[in-house]
Amino acid sequence: MRPSDSLRLVSRCSVVLVLAVGGCWEPNPAFLGPAAMTSTNGDTTTTDPTTSGPTTLEGTSGEVTSTSDSGTTASTEPTAGSSSGGGPIGCFDDGDCPAAQPLCGPSGICQAGAAGDPCEDPSDCGDAPLCGPEGCQVGAAGDPCDDPAQCAAEAPLCGPEGCQVGAAGDPCDDEAQCAAGAPLCGPEGCQVGMAGDPCVDPSDCDPAAAICSGAGVCQPGDEGDPCMGDGDCNTSAPLCGPDGLCHDGGVGDPCAGDADCGMAAPLCGPAGTCQTGDEGDPCAGDTDCSMAAPYCAPDGMCHDGDEGDPCSNDMDCDDVLAPYCVPSDDLCHDGSTGDPCQNNGDCIANCMMGTCT
Repeated sequence: MRPSDSLRLVSRCSVVLVLAVGGCWEPNPAFLGPAAMTSTNGDTTTTDPTTSGPTTLEGTSGEVTSTSDSGTTASTEPTAGSSSGGGPIGCFDDGDCPAAQPLCGPSGICQAGAAGDPCEDPSDCGDAPLCGPEGCQVGAAGDPCDDPAQCAAEAPLCGPEGCQVGAAGDPCDDEAQCAAGAPLCGPEGCQVGMAGDPCVDPSDCDPAAAICSGAGVCQPGDEGDPCMGDGDCNTSAPLCGPDGLCHDGGVGDPCAGDADCGMAAPLCGPAGTCQTGDEGDPCAGDTDCSMAAPYCAPDGMCHDGDEGDPCSNDMDCDDVLAPYCVPSDDLCHDGSTGDPCQNNGDCIANCMMGTCT
């Protein structure tokens, strides 16, 4: 006898005692005379040898048979293991049930323990060996569950919609409902957390794509990854450029200002790209040029102002190396012998016939 059978037996015996105390009346065949009586489903039919037809007594219960010819009377009460008309078979424990329905279910009815049969625990189940919230079940994917113990090995995890494998795309409320192949619970179900997977925060992402971008997708934040701010980019490409992509701010990366440029190319030039500001870089003013080529010359390029660099006045020339901007060629010169000149002010010594002497 299973432990659950003992509880059912006690409960059913209590019902019998209540009926006995309540005064349930059962007609005694001994007081019905020498008649033969048969009771079926609450009606008693009496056959009297001295009469030609049967008499029916309403309100009686039980199966009673009396045979006046032999002088004996037999009375049989309904018992566990019996059924009238092929209906459900009542039971107190498994021993009361036939081979075709060998289990005494929680409702006191014999059952096979097939899918959908009522159960309190797996001992009430047969071919559907697991006891789920809606009865016996196989525990296949989609079967209802409250915990993984109600699921079979083929779908061992209990998700919000029933037993499941926990593969990518399976619904989830937390990581415990996801399998090793898709161990993270993202906003759309179990996932690997690879680049492109949806996310709400970095915990939805794998370390290989550890940043949850402003667009709500996992990404590494490398050079060229989309971004809505610097927080969408990693340390190797920490700047979110005006093109909406992560950059390291190197030479040629797009910029709207110096803040979009890295240490290797710290100046945002007139073309909207990061540059070093060295000799020959484009410029709209001296601020586009580095200390190595601090002069933005008339040709729109950064120069160091040395001999031969273009100039519009002496301010475009190095005041030590080539301090003279000579109007005749608009180039910086040091004023040494042979340099062009307009007057002595363009030469270290004298200007004779357009040439320093």
